[in-house]
Amino acid sequence: MVLGIFAFQNISMQGAVFQMLAHGISTGALFLLVGMLYDRRHTFEISEYGGLATPMPKLAAFFLSSRSLPWACLSSNGFVGEFLILFGTYQVHWNWSAWLPLA
Repeated sequence: MVLGIFAFQNISMQGAVFQMLAHGISTGALFLLVGMLYDRRHTFEISEYGGLATPMPKLAAFFLSSRSLPWACLSSNGFVGEFLILFGTYQVHWNWSAWLPLA
């Protein structure tokens, strides 16, 4: 996000804003899932949560899919923001955008 803002390109700033929105969506989904887990088990002890995929398979699948949202893979919401940031930064500073995938 910082690279997209400091590249001072319109498309990279749009990518940074989209990355912030995507982060808010995925973080909100994870907090929703933790609240749902607490409602069912009434404890915060991690040792009490062993084997959640068997009694709650839909919740486990939703947790796995929402956990993989921020990754910059092709089918996630983080990909669009990362791509726009890289594209806008490449137009001005190609060497900065070459280092970003390594970070």
